[in-house]
Parts: sequence; structure tokens; C-alpha cells
Amino acid sequence: MSIRNFSPLDYAAGQVQQYGLAFVMVASYFGSGSVFIASQAGVMHGYTLLWAVVGAALLGFMAQDMSARLGIHGEPLMVFVREKLGRPGATAIAIFLAIGCVAWTLGLVAAVGAGFSFLLGGAIGWQPIAVVTTFVAIGVGVLNYDTVENVMIGMMLSLMVIYVIVALPSGANPGDVALGFVPTTDTFGAVAMAAGLLGTTALWPNFFLESILVHQKGWTDQSDLPDAREDLAIGYAVGGVTTIAILIAAAALLRPMALRNSRHSSRPARRWSRCLAYGRWYCSSAA
Repeated sequence: MSIRNFSPLDYAAGQVQQYGLAFVMVASYFGSGSVFIASQAGVMHGYTLLWAVVGAALLGFMAQDMSARLGIHGEPLMVFVREKLGRPGATAIAIFLAIGCVAWTLGLVAAVGAGFSFLLGGAIGWQPIAVVTTFVAIGVGVLNYDTVENVMIGMMLSLMVIYVIVALPSGANPGDVALGFVPTTDTFGAVAMAAGLLGTTALWPNFFLESILVHQKGWTDQSDLPDAREDLAIGYAVGGVTTIAILIAAAALLRPMALRNSRHSSRPARRWSRCLAYGRWYCSSAA
């Protein structure tokens, strides 16, 4: 009897096969809007709203957990809604949510188009890039689930690593960062931004997706619930750490610029691109 030596790659493949659904959920909410809101929170309120990021991640985890339990027991969320409200009520809700999803998707592809157009110096307008992005998204969507999941895992881990690398040497004061995880009276002036962080993290379309996709992981029994929860914990931890890193970096690097010149506070994307391109010295010296 031979004993097979598993390489780190084999171990990683096994982990992806066992987990990974939460990365699809987190990647679906972590778009340009999430980066913008987290950046604006850091620019406008410093480290004050770090606690809101943690709260939003916990709320998203709890909501997804309830959805996963429904799916594991063989009842997708929309079926549950139909049983409770009847077919007419469920249909009305489904149509409303579908319209919201279409509008949300159009906003995302437009943002991608605008981002690429900016990086290209305006050489290509955002509209054709948005159209190409739409077809690319459709192409990804028709791939098999495992491929989509692997792409989402790679994207989220890469995004987390990039922003953590930016945040760590940003010069953020550790004491101020620690205080940001505790709600204070300063929070009252940032309720709208805290709601934005919540809304961009605990995203309602994911509640329906989770209850449907749990079967892709083979989670069909009560005994599979711990695996589903562990998956959600890992995914939302990655999403939360990424958002925290963005907020800290924005507060440390972009906020001083905004205090010196108010026009910087409404254009975080342009400031981010300059900081990432030229380094922290630019952020420290730019007016």
C-alpha cells in the first residue's frame, strides 16, 4: 500500500472543491461600488466606520446562513417566499427584484467601462468598453459552475492581497485604527455612509443565489451545515478584510489630500490611480 504525498497545490485544489461558494457570493457584491463607498468612507470619516464594515460582514454572514439552511433542506428562498405570500405576491417580488438586478448590472458594466476608459486616457469611450464587458460577463456566466467559482476565488484573493499591501505601509496610526472598530458619538454624523457600507455588503440577490447554489457543493443534509457556515466565514472574512484595507488606506492616504483640497474628496478613483502609480510620496505631497 503506497502513501501519496500531497503537494500544496493538491491541498489548495481540495479546499476549493470543498469550499468556495462564499467567494462567489462575496465577489458578486464586491464591485466598483464597494470600492468607491469604502474609499469615500475613509476620505470623509477617517477610521470612524471600521466597526460598520465588521457589522456589515456579520449581517451578510447571518443572512446567507439562513438562505443556505433553506437550500440545504431543499427549499430555495423564492419557493419559500411563494409558500408564504402566494404566487401573485411572489411573482410581484420576483419581477421587482429582476428589474433591480438588471439596473444594478447596467451600473456595474458602465462603471467598468468608465474605469477602463480612464486608464486608457479617454482614448476609447466608456460605452463600447461597457458593451464588451457585458458580453464577457455573459461568456463567464455560461461556463460551468466550477470554472466560475475558481475565477471568483482568484479575483477576491488577489484583490485582498493588493489592498492589504497598499494599506500596511500607508502610515495609518494603529491607535486610531483600533478606535475605529468601536462605535462612538462621531458615528451619528456618518449614518448614511454606514448604511452604504451595509447595503453594499449584505446584498439581497445573494440571498436567493445561496439557497440555489448550495447543491453545487453537495450540501443537501443537516450534517453539511457546518461546512456551509465555515465556507461563509472564510468568504466574508476575505471580503471584510479587503473592505477594511481599502478604508484604512483611503483614510491614511487620500483623506489628507481631501482636507487640503476639497475636490479630491469627490474623486477617489483618480487619487487611487495616482497613489498606486507613483507611490505613497505622491499621496503625501499632492495638493
